[in-house]
Amino acid sequence: MANAPTVKMLRNPYRHLISDNDFLIELQAMATRRAEDVFQRHQQGQYRRSSLGMCLLDPTLPLSVLSTNAVLALIAIGEEGESYLVNAIAKACEHRDFGLDCGVLAYIQPHRLSTGRFRFGHSACIDGTFVGSSAQLEIHDRYQSTLLGADYNVTVSGLHEDWSAMHGGKWLSEDNQPDLEYSRIAALLRV
Repeated sequence: MANAPTVKMLRNPYRHLISDNDFLIELQAMATRRAEDVFQRHQQGQYRRSSLGMCLLDPTLPLSVLSTNAVLALIAIGEEGESYLVNAIAKACEHRDFGLDCGVLAYIQPHRLSTGRFRFGHSACIDGTFVGSSAQLEIHDRYQSTLLGADYNVTVSGLHEDWSAMHGGKWLSEDNQPDLEYSRIAALLRV
């Protein structure tokens, strides 16, 4: 592959499972798999360009968090990938905001899209992992989003399995303690 994809990790919600550096390495591996597929499909004439912008949202955050604050990683594939990132971000955020593939919003429910929203589709949500991609035909953008979402979920599930094999207990923390908010609320019984 001529140019490696550019990956910007904005958050790591799994610090109990993996260091920031190792998580970035995992994200880069996922991005490289997407880039290899995009380049191959472009060379075969299936894709109109050898670029793609991708946005991956953090599936650990509740929907009450603004989607624009839930961006976990940005991926730019090829020379033009960065120029398509804003489209990819909009697709992922609109899908998360409205609970519908942004293609449905753009073509079936445009009355739900206000000023500044993106007016083309598609996006993907794979078991709560929202992904937007842009630069190809819309169906190909959705396909690449679906593959990245599935790859992400499988990778993180593997991290959980590895961590669980080395740690006992019932909480996803090094000290086997619950989130402080859970403990705070439970303590209200005594107040």
